[in-house]
Amino acid sequence: MTAPHLRRQILHIYSLLRNEPVVTPGPPKPPPFRLTLREMEVLTLVATGCSNVEAAEHLTIRAETVKTYMRSIMRKMGVRNRTAAVHAARQSGLLD
Repeated sequence: MTAPHLRRQILHIYSLLRNEPVVTPGPPKPPPFRLTLREMEVLTLVATGCSNVEAAEHLTIRAETVKTYMRSIMRKMGVRNRTAAVHAARQSGLLD
């Protein structure tokens, strides 16, 4: 299980079933990168399966602009493709 929020939910349910006290982990660590609001909007749309053209239509920008945002996102995250960017964002808790 790679999504932290799902793992916490499963562990919580498991502990309830076993009648164990629930141990809540500390606050999540902030991701090692910072994305702008617009970058988060683009990444969220990409994570839902939108192409660059579809994301551009939702945000009323050009598809080339979406590509530019994705390049910036991938550079900040240190990944090579959009799939890895979505995966890294989910693991860091940016996307649910």
